[in-house]
Amino acid sequence: MTHSTLRIGIIGIDSSHAPAFTQMLNDTEHPFHVPGGKVTIAYPGGSPDFEMSYGRIEGFTNQLRDLGVNIVDSAEEVAANCDGILMTSVDGRIHLEQFHRVAAYGRPIFIDKPMAVSSSDAHEIKALAKSHHISIMSCSSLRY
Repeated sequence: MTHSTLRIGIIGIDSSHAPAFTQMLNDTEHPFHVPGGKVTIAYPGGSPDFEMSYGRIEGFTNQLRDLGVNIVDSAEEVAANCDGILMTSVDGRIHLEQFHRVAAYGRPIFIDKPMAVSSSDAHEIKALAKSHHISIMSCSSLRY
């Protein structure tokens, strides 16, 4: 990894998007490789009341570990040790809470869809981003 390579952190390893993004960013032989950044650190996160989340964390976390990603115990540890964040939690209900946890670090953040499950949560994310001077983006990962 060169000095100019962005260190990317992932928050929420309960979606297939976490290993997919990691492969595209880290594997120079991947047919859709995106140069310039490397996923280096991740926090599993997840929702204990949403089977699509808790039922997939272990498998996707093991995939990231196999790809050389450092798995840590908190979203804050991710934010403290990266240059930008991919928030890939499958459950949009927790995006605002996760955003609160890392906003003070000032890292640009991509929030995988859905950005939020209510307009009030989306407005609060936008207000937090503005107050911490954070660039944010949220869309379908197909546009990534």
